[in-house]
Amino acid sequence: MSVGLNNYDFNEKEKWRVWTWNRIREKTHKPIKDSLGLYFAAAQDLDRPVAIKKGFSDHNLLAVERDLKSVKILRKNGVNVIHSDLTSVINDWKGRNEIDFINADFTCGITDDIIAFLYMAYLCHSVSSGCIVAINLLRGRDIGLREIAETVGRKDTLGSYVLKKSLSKKKQRGKHRGQRIFICGLLWVYINLADSARVFGKNKGSKYSKGENRASIDHLIRFIKKAGPSFYSYKSSNGRNVMDACVFEVNKNFFQKVNNHSDSKTFIPRVFKKLDININPKSARMKVAAAKAVRTMRKGAT
Repeated sequence: MSVGLNNYDFNEKEKWRVWTWNRIREKTHKPIKDSLGLYFAAAQDLDRPVAIKKGFSDHNLLAVERDLKSVKILRKNGVNVIHSDLTSVINDWKGRNEIDFINADFTCGITDDIIAFLYMAYLCHSVSSGCIVAINLLRGRDIGLREIAETVGRKDTLGSYVLKKSLSKKKQRGKHRGQRIFICGLLWVYINLADSARVFGKNKGSKYSKGENRASIDHLIRFIKKAGPSFYSYKSSNGRNVMDACVFEVNKNFFQKVNNHSDSKTFIPRVFKKLDININPKSARMKVAAAKAVRTMRKGAT
């Protein structure tokens, strides 16, 4: 058996798994058996039995996996899996059924791809308002947007101020990656959206007034409190790595003011170009449609 980060079957990981699905179940607004969502499966697919035990329907659990070998194993075992990356799946998800929860076990540091995922979660119509998002990250050196990774912990930053005002002292953990991606990632998304939509300044290039800036910060703090983030940490099987998890609710009303001024269809490509992230439009559309068809068939058979 592999060790370290490649080992998904050990006691501490199982405790995290149970904790995560409990939080998703507690926070979701829809009946558990009707909630539709995405999760990272890997070849062993250890999350599915836990989720089903918590009341989620088997046909509503759609696995997402990039590794072809793992996909073949999953399909051989009858798992409904989409062979693609998470952002492409969200981007190409069409139809009436929105995504109610996303369990993203990234097991890496903060990267540009994860920041892109946050943009997708808040701007794509495929993700429901009230969607529950679970993220699991590796504590350590981040290879992505370093300014985001370093924001929490600096006493003079906006992220530190929002953190202090929105979370209790018990929940404030300076090194916690789940907390950093939640607080600082959302700050990054919101500020970039606000810049694009020019909702802070009346004219292009104008400086933000103190009143406008203060109102925006208060808006962000209220949102974070409403999102009700939960945090969890555990060590890898080799005991040398620490994983940090966060589960929170996506409230799209938070970005309503911005979305009224900015077209997400044109904004998302601009953001991804800035982050140097390439997403091929419609690359996962047929795969998503096929998985949704399998879901409908299995739902009718129950």
